[in-house]
Order: sequence, then C-alpha cells, then structure tokens
Amino acid sequence: MNFFNNLKPMHLYLSSIICIVGSSLLKNDYHTFYIVFLVLGVILFFWGMTKRIKK
Repeated sequence: MNFFNNLKPMHLYLSSIICIVGSSLLKNDYHTFYIVFLVLGVILFFWGMTKRIKK
C-alpha cells in the first residue's frame, strides 16, 4: 500500500491520459473495456488532483 501513497500527481495524470486515450481507441469494439478505462481514467485524474491540492 505504501507504493500508492508515494505516487506523484504527475504519474496519476499520465495514467489518466493513457486510460482515456485507450478507452477512446476501444470504444467501437469493446464497449465494456471502454467504460472500465474511462471510469479508471476519471478516478486517476481526480486522485491526482486531490494529491496535488493537499501539497
């Protein structure tokens, strides 16, 4: 669990972008993965934002 606490906001933002781009690439073929990656991208974005605000 300590690994997740040490993540920098920039890594979370980058992961968010990768998830959102990946979801847009999978939108037409795999609707379930589209939803999962889109939700994961939004969660990572807001997690990064809250970590940045707390600093």
